Amino acid sequence: MYPNGDHLIGRESRAWKRVLQFFSMRVHYVGFVGLMLFALAMLGMQSWFLLELKESSSATSRLTMRDFLIAVLADSDEFYREAAQQLLNQRAELRADPSSAFDARFRRRWAGSVKGIFVVNLDGTRPQQTQFYGPSLDAHHLSVDSPEMRAINLAFTRWALADSQRVARSRLIVDERNEENRIILRPLMNASSQPVGVTGMIVDSEFFRKQYLPSAIRRQLGRFFPNEAADNVIVRVRDGSGQDVFETQPEAGQGDEIIRSSSFLFSDWQLSIQSRHTTPEQWAQRSFILNLSLSAIMTVLVIGGIFIIMQGSFRAMKLSQMKTEFVSNVSHELRTPLSSIRVLGEFLSSGRISKPAKIREYGDYIEGEAQRLTHLIDDVLDFATIESGKKSYRLEKADVSKTVAETVQAVELGLQQTGFSVRFGASLGDELCALIDKDAISEAVLNLIDNAVKYSGTAREIAVSVVKDQNFVTISVTDHGIGLSPEETERIFEKFYRVSNGLVHNVRGTGLGLSISKHIVEAHGGRITVESVPSQGSTFAIHIPVVAV
Repeated sequence: MYPNGDHLIGRESRAWKRVLQFFSMRVHYVGFVGLMLFALAMLGMQSWFLLELKESSSATSRLTMRDFLIAVLADSDEFYREAAQQLLNQRAELRADPSSAFDARFRRRWAGSVKGIFVVNLDGTRPQQTQFYGPSLDAHHLSVDSPEMRAINLAFTRWALADSQRVARSRLIVDERNEENRIILRPLMNASSQPVGVTGMIVDSEFFRKQYLPSAIRRQLGRFFPNEAADNVIVRVRDGSGQDVFETQPEAGQGDEIIRSSSFLFSDWQLSIQSRHTTPEQWAQRSFILNLSLSAIMTVLVIGGIFIIMQGSFRAMKLSQMKTEFVSNVSHELRTPLSSIRVLGEFLSSGRISKPAKIREYGDYIEGEAQRLTHLIDDVLDFATIESGKKSYRLEKADVSKTVAETVQAVELGLQQTGFSVRFGASLGDELCALIDKDAISEAVLNLIDNAVKYSGTAREIAVSVVKDQNFVTISVTDHGIGLSPEETERIFEKFYRVSNGLVHNVRGTGLGLSISKHIVEAHGGRITVESVPSQGSTFAIHIPVVAV
């Protein structure tokens, strides 16, 4: 009894405590959801950055290819500009004796790159004399019909027909109308800046095709595509007719070609580069997918780790709460019978109770409470032994039905006094033998019967049966009480767990009985199951492997 309305305060305190426990348990889930959303947001941002990186990587790769072409062409242009500058720059020397200047420079650096140099002296605007000097051509007997002379006349004619003042101001003039004899011209000017002649050089196209261009391409490949990257590009050179004159890989490429042409010499030729196996777009796509996959895996692992940690924390909190409730229940279970025993003992010792019937009644009550205390302490000690891993069982071949029958018989009288009836049944004609620890199996069955009594509600009938089910001996304890929900069915064998209904505060117990029974049964190589329907009752079944008789 709670005097002066203390029971209302107690109820409000318990309700407030349950509210706090509810929110303290759910805050873990709120935190997990928040962390998961943060991780997903980070994954989204990383995906966006990777997508941007994919686009920039593809553009960078194509830019590298374009820069490679520009570098090769710039190398070629610089080579021939320098040749023209040095071979055609000595104006006075070239007009007096071009062969001496030509031979000195030609043999030193540009051997094979040019066919020769020539000088055309002017008389007004008309050619006065044409002199040709080259290492492989006779300078004094160059035929008028020779390809070289035709190319020289064609280039000079073009220059002469143009605005001489405008053309004269040009430092170098390129004429490529004769593809095999491409010419670079330089005007010769007098002190009055009037053209007095033209000097020029004929480029050797075969040298450019077979020696210089392949060398320049390989040199720049090593610069722009180090290590094995050069194997993934194909470089081609096509002449003015579109024919391939050089290629680094004799096979088809992937993706679009990047094409460039020179703005100086061999301007009708095309230099192209193309991916051999993987295009920049494909490489960027694969890199994007790989990085995104790794990021997604890492995010999943992080979320999974957080989930596991949160679950562990939640279970630890739940277990802590259960232990707290367990201590509270045990304290209550110990305090109530001890108080009753103390009060009744005081009555008996004081001599105020003189009637024999009343003395017997008090004695029976004290004995019952003592047995309950003994059972409670035994449960706690068993649980402590199980938790420490020191619990052991002595298994021996025995008749399970006989053991269960003896257990039921031992508690039947006490149950009948509280209004319960117990029906026991076993398979007739079968000796249901198994390797068991009799005391442990009796304890497991007693726990199931005690659980059935606690949660029978207004129903007062319990059925216990032992049957053979294939290779197992099945011990069933059935009640017709409050039953269990599916969620409770999954957790009913957890230590400290008690059903969450209105009876939990009125029903005695520690929440260890079913957990101990489960441990006992599993130690026998069996399993324990439960079938239940809310408001209709439950059936707990112990399944133990049989042995031959």
